[in-house]
Amino acid sequence: MKPLSGLPDHVVAMKTSGRISGSELDIATDRIDAALRHHDRISLYFEIDSLEVTPKALLKDLRYGLKQLTQLDRFYRAVIVTDQSWVHTAAEWEDRLLPSITVRAFPENEKEEAREWVAKAPPEPRPKGLEEIPTSTSHVVAFRLKGTITGADIDVVADRLETAYQAHDHVNLLLRVESAYQFQFDVLREALFDLKAEAVRHLERYAVVGGPKWLAGLVEAVNPLFRLEISHFHPEEEQKAWAWIGAQSKEGSEPSRVSPEPSE
Repeated sequence: MKPLSGLPDHVVAMKTSGRISGSELDIATDRIDAALRHHDRISLYFEIDSLEVTPKALLKDLRYGLKQLTQLDRFYRAVIVTDQSWVHTAAEWEDRLLPSITVRAFPENEKEEAREWVAKAPPEPRPKGLEEIPTSTSHVVAFRLKGTITGADIDVVADRLETAYQAHDHVNLLLRVESAYQFQFDVLREALFDLKAEAVRHLERYAVVGGPKWLAGLVEAVNPLFRLEISHFHPEEEQKAWAWIGAQSKEGSEPSRVSPEPSE
């Protein structure tokens, strides 16, 4: 399995022939994960000369597919270019079973049409899920969560915190969860455990306001794992949360969006 070039950045393009090993499948899944970090929605393009899947690769493929079920809406189009008839049949079934992604198979002699079709840019991205909340003091950084949070959002939060560390030895953070949202599992782990080791060393207090009931339990469970203090507040306790981190919201001004613009 090898990467293919000549398609837009939001398209993960690969070519394979013969048996797919577990290590080759890792190449594909790593590229998909990388694309999902930089694009709101991505498409997939695969050229297949012949296909034989090892049991190990099949199990890995199944595990990865299950992992992606929580974010299927981030896949726009999938194309398979092959002359193997059974793959065309499988693609038709996949297209019916996965309503959020359009799956098509093209024969080898229609490769250019396939590339043109998969290269189409996805519709306008969903509204950005993360925005910065202006605060009354520079040692307190705050954000509102209004939608899906991605790995790229976590990176931007960490970068914003690092900027604050240049002026202060310790910084406090507030996250307000305003509406229904989704957390990719890996992103949730990042948000709680991997928010850059340097950032965690400087954070003193981390307040989480709102969100589903299980979020309060999760915050309570992970709190002993860190030197910083993490506390959950119900929405009606927001003023208490601001007092706890030592600042006030200055939302009279337009909040700045911190999610990076799509690179496509």
